[in-house]
Amino acid sequence: YTKQYGKAPSSFGGYAYDGLMLIVDAIKMGKSAAPKDIRDNLEKIQGFKGTGGIFYFSAEDHNGLDAGAFEMVVIKGGDWQLAK
Repeated sequence: YTKQYGKAPSSFGGYAYDGLMLIVDAIKMGKSAAPKDIRDNLEKIQGFKGTGGIFYFSAEDHNGLDAGAFEMVVIKGGDWQLAK
């Protein structure tokens, strides 16, 4: 991406991609695009490998990512660094 467009990709594009692919998978899973069916099938998705981590959904967990998928960061010198 950087080579082709001359800048680093935004993480927001990855989040949008994950969301879209999760909806596509839920529709395929239930063979229905009805909102209730999409929700019900999203809750069944386990092990979806997205750009933001590996998603495991349930009726109780609509985030799908556990704490291990996140890193605390700080800005130092105008750039992101892992917090210590």
